[in-house]
Amino acid sequence: MTAAQRENVRHYLTAKQNGSRHRRPIDGDKIKCELCGSISGLEYHHKLYWSEGGDDSPGNLQILCHPCHFAVHTEKDD
Repeated sequence: MTAAQRENVRHYLTAKQNGSRHRRPIDGDKIKCELCGSISGLEYHHKLYWSEGGDDSPGNLQILCHPCHFAVHTEKDD
């Protein structure tokens, strides 16, 4: 994970801890979908879902574009 990605994760976690419903969007240089390389519509994905005991640790978060995020959830739910 790059320094910019770590900074975005830090902002995400800070907003979540403060109960903010409006989290900072993922942006910055060199941040891209970890599956396809897209730089638009980026979202955080929990590798191990909350329902399965996952948490918000940086090691459990993955940056994905919306289409890849949707695909990961669709494949996992099958």
